[in-house]
Amino acid sequence: MPQNRFPFALMIATLAALLLGMWLTLSGLALRFFGVIPSGAGWIGILARFSFGPDVYTNLQIHTQAWLRIVIGTAFAGGTTGLWLRQRWAPRSIILLSALAFTFSGLSLLLVPLILICLALPSTRGRIQPELETHASQVSA
Repeated sequence: MPQNRFPFALMIATLAALLLGMWLTLSGLALRFFGVIPSGAGWIGILARFSFGPDVYTNLQIHTQAWLRIVIGTAFAGGTTGLWLRQRWAPRSIILLSALAFTFSGLSLLLVPLILICLALPSTRGRIQPELETHASQVSA
């Protein structure tokens, strides 16, 4: 396999992270504008049935919950862009965002483990790690 090709696991992690970010952002916007999370229609309603309980943030005010969803959701776009640009901070940011997104119920419970598993695979780590090793050798020199 040529070195310039991206691993399939990185593509899956990117797709899952962008889908999760889009879901969090859109549900946050719906919560902010309409006061409800759109769970009754379409595929979001089906996936919301897999929720194991209320969100951790149910005791927060509605606009606070909405902004948390919007910020975490849009931050996934920056994290996945950083992964493709091979930035050192990107894997850590995706792991942190995944941990924060895991506290929300619904689609997060399905996509967060997929993202973390794909990032932990050797093919993906091999694509991300060379930048870390290069930086470590520059710092020690």
